[in-house]
Amino acid sequence: MASLLLEHSTAPQSWPQALSYLREELRINLGSAAAKYEISEVKFRHDQLSPATNTFRQALRLNPGFASARIALAQVLRMQGKTREALVSAQKLESANPSLHFLLGQLYWALGDKAAAEKEQVIFKRLQSSSTEARQQPHCGRR
Repeated sequence: MASLLLEHSTAPQSWPQALSYLREELRINLGSAAAKYEISEVKFRHDQLSPATNTFRQALRLNPGFASARIALAQVLRMQGKTREALVSAQKLESANPSLHFLLGQLYWALGDKAAAEKEQVIFKRLQSSSTEARQQPHCGRR
């Protein structure tokens, strides 16, 4: 319900209502990294960067391999001017996710490591190309 409110509602009261649903989920399931992540996203979308950072970290304590939370945390840290910390966080993730490698390229570039940035861009382009090709392949059994 919270995700639907966040994605499809333009009403000003929708995000506090979504937070209420997510907090209720956390009350029922204290170990929900997904709920923590969603709460972080709400805070991020409403320019509450420091609270979003804290909640993304809570989600990652519950699930250190949570790729979306790891990438989002690095992006928020970068927006706060904490580029080195963002890089350290992003490097903890082993992923074939093109977004991760694009972000790593940006972070290396911002820190002046052009060779590492270019390497990440090559990986990003390869993964992006593979992803595009896979979507264009016909699927067996489909017409």
